[in-house]
Amino acid sequence: SVKIKKEKKEKVLKNSAKKLVRRNLIKKEGKAAEIKFAGSINSPKKFLTRPRSLQEFVEGLRQNEDVTVEVIEDDRGNMKGMFWQDGVMKSRFDSYPELLIVGSCNDLNRLKTSVVFQLMVNGNGESEVASLFLISSHDLDVFTSLLNIFRNHNTAWLRTRTVLTSKDLKHRHVYRSCFPDASLHVCRFQVIEEMKRDISA
Repeated sequence: SVKIKKEKKEKVLKNSAKKLVRRNLIKKEGKAAEIKFAGSINSPKKFLTRPRSLQEFVEGLRQNEDVTVEVIEDDRGNMKGMFWQDGVMKSRFDSYPELLIVGSCNDLNRLKTSVVFQLMVNGNGESEVASLFLISSHDLDVFTSLLNIFRNHNTAWLRTRTVLTSKDLKHRHVYRSCFPDASLHVCRFQVIEEMKRDISA
């Protein structure tokens, strides 16, 4: 079959690669060496460590200095959301809290996990990460809880005057209630790009 022929071809190429590397080592080092190649790069048993528990994962994060990690779990102990921030992020946000830029990367893996990142803009006009949310449940209460955790650890939120979010950010309206003194805006670049697509369609 085609599959068997492909496997035989890969085996021949692998053995040829071994011989070529060994020959080059003999020529360069003057001695032979044992060459071990991975049997299959797709084999998770050989190349991937077993997934750790959520508790072990969180404890590993907390071992880093000045890191704040808080997890929202369901009744079975499954993660619904996680807040992560280190000391540098907290310090930078405390210095420049006036503008908060919010974006997201959705469904990054098979677990359908999303990352929501909050950015601040420093005195040089450069954006820096203020905090990260890891979200596996897109419930309104989870997102609200994560924002409240952010506020509890960052009193500088009281000085935030503008929140800029992507148009597609789910539950973006929560910022209106969590940041009552800030005005909520949509990213202008995204609006213009969407208008271009609609016009050309």
